[in-house]
Amino acid sequence: MRVLIVLPIAMLLSVAPLKAQTDQPAPTSDESSTPAAPPVVYRNVYMYGIAQNVTDSITYLTEIYPVEGVEFDKHSGFFNGLDLYSDQLRDYLLAKGKEGYICTTFYALKRKDAEKGFIKIKKRIDRNDATRYQPLPEFSYHHIDMSHIYRGYVQPDKDSQQSETESSGQ
Repeated sequence: MRVLIVLPIAMLLSVAPLKAQTDQPAPTSDESSTPAAPPVVYRNVYMYGIAQNVTDSITYLTEIYPVEGVEFDKHSGFFNGLDLYSDQLRDYLLAKGKEGYICTTFYALKRKDAEKGFIKIKKRIDRNDATRYQPLPEFSYHHIDMSHIYRGYVQPDKDSQQSETESSGQ
């Protein structure tokens, strides 16, 4: 018995290699109670997206858009919140009445690299006789401010710390 496993398009994303963290000092008692925010770097990227539905023959492909100030993890090189940009495309399609699409966002630091990936995906879509390519010229990616997104660490609020010390002193 043979089993065919179909992987979603998201598995096609290339992942940057992990970089090892070296020579970090041991945290002091203050640092261990509330971990510090991970160091980030802001870069300009070029994004494009694809949306496919297994029950529909239309494959949507966005144009390449420049997005400024995208947040990357400094140590690993990972794009923080890439899934949120894919959600932008999914939400746009849902607003247009297109349900059940698997959306994937690709990015590159150089426009030339983004164009190469875009052409490669477009050729792959054109080769498949079961699907048709349809552009989404009216869709565009918008910058997402990651400071409002929970990342698994706690940033103590100064007002809440003051109210806790006042209430414990009474």
